[in-house]
Amino acid sequence: MSIADMQEYVKDPNIQQVLAAPKIIGEVSGSVGRKAGDGWKEVQQRIKSGLPPSLRGNIDTK
Repeated sequence: MSIADMQEYVKDPNIQQVLAAPKIIGEVSGSVGRKAGDGWKEVQQRIKSGLPPSLRGNIDTK
């Protein structure tokens, strides 16, 4: 619906315009692992192996 159409539409007394924040969809949990191939897992393993031992738990390589 264009803005001009919306302005005409809300002139109807039975219609009430409600303004709200847009619904934004972020990352779905686990979506990166499902979309990425085995090459991405190898990259994660190489990154993980170069980190100090105390930080290696931050990278999940399923």
